[in-house]
Amino acid sequence: MGAHRKRQWQGAVDVTNGPSQWTTRPPLHHARVGLASATVKGQILAIGGFDPNMEPTFDFVETRRRTGDRTWHDLVALPTRRANLSAADLDGFVYAVGGIPKEGQISDAVDRYNPDAKAWGPSPKLPVGRAGAGVVGLNGLLYVAGGELPSTGPADQITDSMITYNPTNMTWTPVTSMPTKRTRFRLVAARGQLYAIGGFSEAGQALATVERYDPGSHSWDTVASMHQARVLPGAVVLRAGQRRYIVVVGGGGGQPETSQFKHLRTTEVYNMDTDRWELLKALLPHGKISLVSEVEDDSTVLAIGGAVAAHGGSATASVDGLALTDHDLGQH
Repeated sequence: MGAHRKRQWQGAVDVTNGPSQWTTRPPLHHARVGLASATVKGQILAIGGFDPNMEPTFDFVETRRRTGDRTWHDLVALPTRRANLSAADLDGFVYAVGGIPKEGQISDAVDRYNPDAKAWGPSPKLPVGRAGAGVVGLNGLLYVAGGELPSTGPADQITDSMITYNPTNMTWTPVTSMPTKRTRFRLVAARGQLYAIGGFSEAGQALATVERYDPGSHSWDTVASMHQARVLPGAVVLRAGQRRYIVVVGGGGGQPETSQFKHLRTTEVYNMDTDRWELLKALLPHGKISLVSEVEDDSTVLAIGGAVAAHGGSATASVDGLALTDHDLGQH
């Protein structure tokens, strides 16, 4: 996601054989869940979040290079500390959008990071605060979809609405709503379209469904569902020649607030040409939810932070990498 790029960064997959396995990377300095991430000018950023055993929410921002040195370094702090925020690169800047500053509040803050100046600055606020939204930059616009809106009732309102921010005129504009109200899902961009993946439904069910938005026609349609329902997984887009793949990692599945709600160890790959999901054999060392994913060295998917089931659902600083091969992508 470099300067002047109008689409989400997409890595190129190396030609290798055999199935891949997860391996360990240098950890974050700060264990956390509910964080956001983005890649800009060759730098991966891990932004905000929280630790359930600590107060308050975090303003920590850490960075490491996408290639070369894998060590994380602290950056200037986020101006507005929050968790369950979302972030994306747009034209060489990173936007940190919405989130939860503390329990019972939903933020309308939008902070913009300039990697050249290594500084955060304010950006026009959201029309209404959102948490757990999907955010992505595409063709000069920042898209913000779904999530939770403030409500006067006992629970926050899960929305299907989507808005765009145009940095040229600094305005927010509503566009076509998603078919499904969802929160704590992932939104990615590939081949000029958006994909809304998983999350919680309005009824509180974990979703396996995936919906696709075409900015040209301002319309949504439904594509193949994942094999497993996933709440707050990691999600990235990879490129292999002319092919495009969406990779979704971990997340929570099953029935929330029951013993059947699992921290998933699995990874799925979506082939846009065949409209099919492939469940990989490679398993995360531990089930993770509320993690984020970015891409390292062109073909390696990272699972960054999150909550680990093996530790009672506590926050982790762990970072794991999966170097995808032709075998994983169904090209063997």
